[in-house]
Amino acid sequence: MNKLRETPKKNKELKYQKFNNVIAQEGKYIFPSKLFSPLAIKYINETVRGPNFRAHIIPELLTTGFGMDLSMKVNTHTDLKEMSLEKTFFYMKDLRNDISHGKNPRIGFEKAMDLVRFLRVFSVEVENHLLKHFFLIER
Repeated sequence: MNKLRETPKKNKELKYQKFNNVIAQEGKYIFPSKLFSPLAIKYINETVRGPNFRAHIIPELLTTGFGMDLSMKVNTHTDLKEMSLEKTFFYMKDLRNDISHGKNPRIGFEKAMDLVRFLRVFSVEVENHLLKHFFLIER
């Protein structure tokens, strides 16, 4: 699949077709064109760019729209250790809402650093998933 992630070159068209056929025969990978319909892409575009986009949509978009697994646990702080990526995301969203509504949650330095680490891991996981499954040359 790495051969299909490079910038397309006209002189390698046959090579791209060969690797597309190999991947299609294995049956383990669904190409983005088969996974997405034009209607789904339009819906995602309107949802993300529209005025009704809210943070609680992000995990659903990643799991339902892009087939990402958010059950991985990456936190090291004792209060957060058993939380998956999705649960930690919602915990941070609720924490942000509490702060914006004038509450003063006390989280401590270690927990704050673990949440910063979570944001880094979460963003890297999303990027890796999208690169692995959706940025291929389809011929």
